Amino acid sequence: MDSEPIFGPTRRMDYELEMGYFVSSPIPYGSPMPIEDAKEHIFGFVLLNDWSARDHQMFEMRPLGPFHSKGFGTSIGNWITPLEALEPFSCPPNTKQDPPPFKHLTWPTPNDAALDVKLRIKLIRDGKESVLGHSNLKYMYWTPYQQLTHHARSGCGMKAGDLIGTGTISGSGTNEQGEKTELGCLYEATQTKTQILPKGSGQYEEGYLEDGDEIVLEGWCEDKSGKVVLGFGECRGRIVAPL
Repeated sequence: MDSEPIFGPTRRMDYELEMGYFVSSPIPYGSPMPIEDAKEHIFGFVLLNDWSARDHQMFEMRPLGPFHSKGFGTSIGNWITPLEALEPFSCPPNTKQDPPPFKHLTWPTPNDAALDVKLRIKLIRDGKESVLGHSNLKYMYWTPYQQLTHHARSGCGMKAGDLIGTGTISGSGTNEQGEKTELGCLYEATQTKTQILPKGSGQYEEGYLEDGDEIVLEGWCEDKSGKVVLGFGECRGRIVAPL
């Protein structure tokens, strides 16, 4: 799959490892959706990169909140995997919610409240490929079923084809040196002083993406023996210099 061009200018261009899910059955305007019906309204999942301009974001967040800095570009993968195909990979969430969620956001059967989807972030810079991190969809504090339920609770309604992003998917895993290996974006790496990027050319602020960089997101599911039995393809995007 060809990469989608993402245009600057920014000195702190960042990716965000996410998954998106498409609404199938509409939720009528003004009608809250019971959480136990969430699966009936989700068609399937796709890899999603919510590109972010962190320098603009820091400016917008005081006092407005991020807007243009996170709304200028979104890439999705080339495969939408139906929820039915993911059912065998249902699992408990990785994180216990404390305090417990309200009743209307409580999934009735905790053992299948999340999905075990393994994720990987790769960078291609100057023709060289490197892995920036791994993660898993089950790491989300708020599951997609809770997210959809909460969104519909406002009465705004949802239409077939609406796409919802999970938010950045990060974990707490570390390697033998104690370095974090499950960060879903470069901003988290800079905040935790974790070096995950190879040395750059220095054209932009160190720790963020540069012109020509290509980000590739990958996702897959494994059986109990560790064999890959289902894949999500790739989500590719390349940073190009402003015109």
